[in-house]
Amino acid sequence: MAMELRSGSVLLGSMHTPGRRVEDLKDGHSESHSGPEAETTIKLRSYQTEMVEASLKRNIIVALVWFLAPKVALCQQQYEVLKTHLAAYQCRFLSGADNVDRWTEQKLWDAIFLNIRIVVSTPAVLYDALTHGFVKLGRIALCVFDEAHNCTKRNPANQMMEHFYKPNQAKGDEVPHILGLTASPVFNPKEGALRDIESNLDAITVTPRRNRSDLLQCVYQPTLEKVLYEITKIFSCLSVQSIGSVLTTYDITQDPYVLDLEQELPESVAAYTKTLMTGRTYCKDQIQALWTRALKMLPDLGPFCVDWYLHTCVSKFRAGVRKLDTVIMPQLSEKERIHLLECLESICLRPGVSISAPLPPCDPRLEPISTKVNTLIDVLQRNASSSFTGIVFVEQRATVAALAHLLSNHPRTSQAFSIGTFVGSSTSANRKQALIDLIEPREQQNTLEDFRLGKKNLIIATNVLEEGIDVSTCNSVICFDPPKNLVSFVQRRGRARKQQSTYVMLLEESESTATPMEWHRLEEEMKAAYLSDQRELQVARGLEETDEYAQEIYRIASTGALLTIDNAKAHLSHFCSRLRANNYLDLRPEYSFRVHPIFGDIIADVSLPACVHLSVRTATSRRQWKSEKTASKDAAFQACVALHRAGLLNHSLLPLSIAEAPSNNELGPSTSFLDAPGPSDPWLLLAEARQRPGTTWSQNLITLTGETGGSLQMIILTPMELPVVNDFILYYDRSSRFKAKVEPVRDRILTGESPLMETACSISRTLLSSIYGSRMQEIRSDFLVLFVPVTSRLSEWATYIQGRRLVTGILQKPVRKEHLGLVRLIHQPFGAYVYHGHDDPIQINVVPFPKRRNFLHEPTASNDDDDVEAKVLSVPAADCKFDNLPYSHAMFAAFVPSILHQIGTALTVDQLCRQVLLPIGNIDRDLVRTAITAPMAVDNSNYERVEFLGDCVLKFCTHVQLVAQHPTWPEAYLTAEKGRTNRNEYLAAASLAAGLNRFMIRKGFTGQKWRPTYAEDALRSKDEKNIRWSTKMLADVVEALIGASYLDGGSEKAIDCMRIILCKETWHSLDICHDMLLQDVPETAIPGLETLEQLLCHTFAKPTLLLEAITHASSPSTFSGLSYERLEFLGDAVLDIIVTREVYSHKSTLPHYKMHSAREVVVNAHFLGFCCMEYSIAQERIDLIQQCSADPLEATFVPKQSHQTFSLHHFLRANRALMTMKAAAVERYNTLRPILLDALENDMIYPWSALVALAPEKFICDLVESLLGALYVDTRGSFPACELFLEKLGVLPYLRKVLEKGIVCQHPKERLGVLADSDRVKYDTNPDKREGEGPRTYSCAVLVGGHQMGLAEGCRSKEEAEVNRALGAIAVLEGQGRAFRKRKKRAGRTEIDPRGGGTEAVDSEGTSSGEEVTADGADTDEGSLKLDAMDIDQ
Repeated sequence: MAMELRSGSVLLGSMHTPGRRVEDLKDGHSESHSGPEAETTIKLRSYQTEMVEASLKRNIIVALVWFLAPKVALCQQQYEVLKTHLAAYQCRFLSGADNVDRWTEQKLWDAIFLNIRIVVSTPAVLYDALTHGFVKLGRIALCVFDEAHNCTKRNPANQMMEHFYKPNQAKGDEVPHILGLTASPVFNPKEGALRDIESNLDAITVTPRRNRSDLLQCVYQPTLEKVLYEITKIFSCLSVQSIGSVLTTYDITQDPYVLDLEQELPESVAAYTKTLMTGRTYCKDQIQALWTRALKMLPDLGPFCVDWYLHTCVSKFRAGVRKLDTVIMPQLSEKERIHLLECLESICLRPGVSISAPLPPCDPRLEPISTKVNTLIDVLQRNASSSFTGIVFVEQRATVAALAHLLSNHPRTSQAFSIGTFVGSSTSANRKQALIDLIEPREQQNTLEDFRLGKKNLIIATNVLEEGIDVSTCNSVICFDPPKNLVSFVQRRGRARKQQSTYVMLLEESESTATPMEWHRLEEEMKAAYLSDQRELQVARGLEETDEYAQEIYRIASTGALLTIDNAKAHLSHFCSRLRANNYLDLRPEYSFRVHPIFGDIIADVSLPACVHLSVRTATSRRQWKSEKTASKDAAFQACVALHRAGLLNHSLLPLSIAEAPSNNELGPSTSFLDAPGPSDPWLLLAEARQRPGTTWSQNLITLTGETGGSLQMIILTPMELPVVNDFILYYDRSSRFKAKVEPVRDRILTGESPLMETACSISRTLLSSIYGSRMQEIRSDFLVLFVPVTSRLSEWATYIQGRRLVTGILQKPVRKEHLGLVRLIHQPFGAYVYHGHDDPIQINVVPFPKRRNFLHEPTASNDDDDVEAKVLSVPAADCKFDNLPYSHAMFAAFVPSILHQIGTALTVDQLCRQVLLPIGNIDRDLVRTAITAPMAVDNSNYERVEFLGDCVLKFCTHVQLVAQHPTWPEAYLTAEKGRTNRNEYLAAASLAAGLNRFMIRKGFTGQKWRPTYAEDALRSKDEKNIRWSTKMLADVVEALIGASYLDGGSEKAIDCMRIILCKETWHSLDICHDMLLQDVPETAIPGLETLEQLLCHTFAKPTLLLEAITHASSPSTFSGLSYERLEFLGDAVLDIIVTREVYSHKSTLPHYKMHSAREVVVNAHFLGFCCMEYSIAQERIDLIQQCSADPLEATFVPKQSHQTFSLHHFLRANRALMTMKAAAVERYNTLRPILLDALENDMIYPWSALVALAPEKFICDLVESLLGALYVDTRGSFPACELFLEKLGVLPYLRKVLEKGIVCQHPKERLGVLADSDRVKYDTNPDKREGEGPRTYSCAVLVGGHQMGLAEGCRSKEEAEVNRALGAIAVLEGQGRAFRKRKKRAGRTEIDPRGGGTEAVDSEGTSSGEEVTADGADTDEGSLKLDAMDIDQ
């Protein structure tokens, strides 16, 4: 146990260069063993955290890092880990397989290091490069020694330090920083061994503090079991005897090497003489080695294994010779190969059975096997179970293969165990292949991976698996051959770290070893180490059971809430659990402990998740304690107090939530509807002004101008000045329209007592009664608005227009048509017709006067009532009369409701701007009018588009304000507060508080049943009852006004609008927010981010922001800053505002539902994840290629240039679990990339199916948004910089393509709902039955109107299944010819965009329904409206 706790020991070298750091501990010791979670979520132990923090405090940098591991397999493993976790940097693995010993030119070494940041190799490779001068030690910034306890004596690592590091250091030259990692620093019991390692590495030992929580919870001691076996009697083995006979009868004079030397005499006399004297040739050495190996295996394994081993080696060699395979033992000449094979084939396995014959089948139970092997089989069979995982350690490499073959075929073990093998390997080009090595296993990395995945449950290995190699922990370790020393014993034992694991040692019953006293001493050391661990465990358990009195109280005066030392840990755990729920992060607080240097008592530290601000992320117990249990309670207590004082716990000591937000503001009603006063009558202002004594009437000139230039002017008199009324269009029919202009006349003023007022009332009554007489009261004259012509003979004109004249009297003499009034039939006094000419004096032609009264909308082309020619009537002239009021003025009277509606709307807008929006200053009144016009009003414009923009502006400003004003809040708090202030209920309450409901335009104008508004009627309706309001409509108006303010004056004017309407919140200017965002960001130089800055097209002034933006909360390296959640929260809003602005400002004015669809296709997680993986930058890389040569010892190498691409996701810093998920997402991306690129480039339908199949993890999309947030903060809110990044990323180019080409981007489920019309659509989605341990898949059936439209199966997610089935159902319905059509919804009509763009609600009172559309006035010329324009006499 004691040695296990030293598994995180680190040797830190002397520091010579400030401003540098190292970030990662040895990956192989990063596993947690506290339960099932350890299999998926890897978290640094407290002592490993301590090691990382120690290295950070010493300020080491990773510039060019050289990672050294003692074994090639370990190098390969560490290379894969580094390449995965540091994907943003180019790594290179150097080994003998690369023929590094033949890189004999400096330019080759310079080429392979181009853009390389991390090198992994054995110490021998680096030492050899240093000795030849190809690598300079000063070029390395950090040198990491894995298994640093090997740095002794003549080890290449120690020689490198002795011959290069220390001399350079003595001369004052640059030397690298040293970081040593070891699980066994005291590998030698000799006194001073640890100091020797420290001296060799120029380092100090930093040992983790012993946390009792680790002892009691994380480390499980295996049960030590000693199994004895009898010494096997000497076996009689014919194959061993036969090979011995071949060796003793070997005629060296017939060896091909000796024969070649004879041919070269006398030049080769020295070599010839030496060979004959020594009796050694390469062929004979191979036979000698094979015989020696067989002799060693025989007593340990038995003849069965020896026969199989010899037969397999010879068979592999024979196959290589016959196939002329130069890969097998290439150092042999062809003659030597044939000679050696002839010698080997003379070996007999059994009587009459040559080694060249096939190995006869046999039952291992009937074959001679050693008692040691039988004992091993007994142990394995006794421990066999479905959960068994184990490692068998042996000494010889050949034993690994033979034992694996035996156990795989033995009936007692073959079914219970899936066996793999693992041995050490050398990839040096100088190492010659031997006959005895031909049986060695290959593809060993697959063995370890299969063991992790559970495909194999037993590994037979040499001591290569004792240290360094990352092997999943198992529940059984068996030492087939005993460990050589105490270190080997401890390291083997460390592999059995699961609960209830066993550590078995096979030992001989009698002392037959060569050095029995040495073995006894080693065994005693093993027992002592084991008992020491047990004693330490019992001491720790006893201390933790100590009951210590602790009286700590923190009381909240306002609520009476009480925090004690006993409930603090529960409060702290509750707080952490509410931070953010995801599958990637362990949110539990982590406790660590240290011993007081003087008193020896325990001090506890608690660390909260990385998403908590640094100022409150850690806390320390206020005093020292005897037990870790009480110390941890004290630390939790101090943490809770700090969280409350920082505002992260409320006055009830609970975490803040959406329902209980960090603000004292009242929330709006949580309902969809509420009762409140309706809109105010804009004419009430005029009624009140008319009642005041001495009221002056203002004049405004109304000019109607036709498209051909004809015009009509009238004066409108009102008891108060009118606001500015913008020009508008009046649509008389499909071919005639008039531009209306209202402008003040300020040189004449009338009072209520003026004699002309009575004349004006008379004219107005006559004018309006010509069209609306049936709805007017003749005795009333308290009009709010009066109309008079532009003439100086007003009284005469008033008398002239009264009454009617017979048609027969008028048509007897010439008359201009424009001076004729409307035609009235005697038997229809209120019917109105337009004169259309006559063929004879008896009959005249007339057409009905338009019944249409809403001239603000263009008539629909399908309305037959607009066809004048189809309605020409012939009536007797004797039954008709002409109005004296000219037809042009009667037509003006028909326009009056439309004109007054525009004036009334202008009055409403004016009052809103004067009463509510006055602090904003000047603002475009048209934008304000649009912002307060509901869709149900069926106006030419409504707030939907500007509300779409305003919603995004509000979100953006809210996000900026929250991140700036609350630097300590985690992202979960920011999201909750944003949800509170931006949700409909809150905005609706703010809308009512500001009185916006009094100014909203929610009723549609039709002009039907219009009648003049009288002053007394307006005053009588002053106190209206409450009406039912939709909270969404009230909230929409708030967002629409914010959008209007943004369009008029940018973000600052929008913030001014928020200060008025959302006055309970604090709204700083963006410049102040930018200052607040940057004030706490340190200006620390962080190297290694240059490539990422190139991707972002920006060099950061505050690189810490960039580091924060790529750091996930799960990353073990977040001790110096926050994770990216807060920046992602900000970047999400920045992305939305940029995309929304682009969509809103597009040249084609899109309806709001199309804008929403267009935005959604580029901001959804699937598309952003694809862009994150697609957008990359290429970096040059050079590899060395060996050219073919006749002499294999004479090799030449040429540089081959290539490029390594880096995408944004390569820079993500996260734990191993996330990296594994990211790798799976990248694999799906590589598969789907051609499909997606083709679809995005060529298809006219958005590729929802492929993107949903891609399904990138959320953290990949978050990375884009967090980088955008960092870019926004560093550039002080520069939208151009952010837009440039989105341009390079591909977001904005594809958005423009969607807008310009009209790509169908509606979600398939929405499209299916549109196609289904009134038929109900139901998705029946269920998980498929799982076979084995494969990933879960889903199936989906879609029912439309009760009919099933096929089935989607085998999909990775529910979303993918539903999208695929929706697309299938769409194809079926379209194949059936089901067309898009109009349909009615409740009181409104829904118009469906043919491409699936969405729906548009049209109120039933609008022009599209319930109106009679009349025909054109065929004989009426626009020019006939031209009358003399003269001033009105006083």
